[in-house]
Amino acid sequence: MTQAPINDPHDEEQLITTELAISGEVSEGEQRHAVDAVSHALHDVDLPVLHCRIFLEHKTDPHHVRRAKAKLSVVLNGTPVHAHADAETMNGAADLAADRLHEQLRKQVDRRQHARRHGESISGRH
Repeated sequence: MTQAPINDPHDEEQLITTELAISGEVSEGEQRHAVDAVSHALHDVDLPVLHCRIFLEHKTDPHHVRRAKAKLSVVLNGTPVHAHADAETMNGAADLAADRLHEQLRKQVDRRQHARRHGESISGRH
């Protein structure tokens, strides 16, 4: 497991703690692409990202059509948010997982804003 720096979208001098875990043969370019995709997914988030984990797996079994897997987890202001995807290529899996993560983060922010407007309790699980 290695550390991969991602700039905090709210403070360019601050880095988000990011763990990068790899299984199988994943090139440095594919790793960088995944980190960049996650960074892009976090760009519009207005809440603090406390931690980020990226897991990339490349299966060598020829029976798997979708050999690449990306699992992304972030802790958004104390609430865990997860996304994953399988694809034929690692960059495709990373992009799809990052898109799903972005959607989950947007929903989480929308839930918090709705709850705040209506004086409801804010919960990370629904």
